[in-house]
Amino acid sequence: MISDELISKLGSPVGNGETANGGEDVTTVTCNSTQTPSDLSPPNMSNDDILPQAHHQNPGHCIASFSAINRMRQNAQLCDVTLEVGGETINAHKVILASVSPYFYAMFNDDMLERNCDVVTLHDIDPSSLKQLIEYAYSGEITITEDNVQVSIPSLIQSISVQENWVD
Repeated sequence: MISDELISKLGSPVGNGETANGGEDVTTVTCNSTQTPSDLSPPNMSNDDILPQAHHQNPGHCIASFSAINRMRQNAQLCDVTLEVGGETINAHKVILASVSPYFYAMFNDDMLERNCDVVTLHDIDPSSLKQLIEYAYSGEITITEDNVQVSIPSLIQSISVQENWVD
């Protein structure tokens, strides 16, 4: 039996695909036997032999996390790369750039000089377009206009969700 104390700490149990708290955080509580398959003869288990498990899911976790990481980027906190482009600098996190761009993934993982550099100078890239795409990497939002669509950034980022929306 699941203790009332555990349920009160984790929230009420959810079952049959229902969501708790109107689509907010979801906690499911189940009981699992401490017996392994080789121990299944005969089942003389008491309630003390059953260990509760809880699974918690917060649908807004990724959004909140990326928002916090973006604020850190904007405040130059925990950034591990500075991109220099057109006389401007942009602080970033290599893992974020590499996660959205095969270009940056290769730059920071393959045997390229930039892999171990704290400052990377990029050439032939419009600084404002790069800033927009860095913002997209952190927020998932971008405004595509006639002014920024002609820049060669799509080949740099190679992000399917951005390229699918890129105007010809």
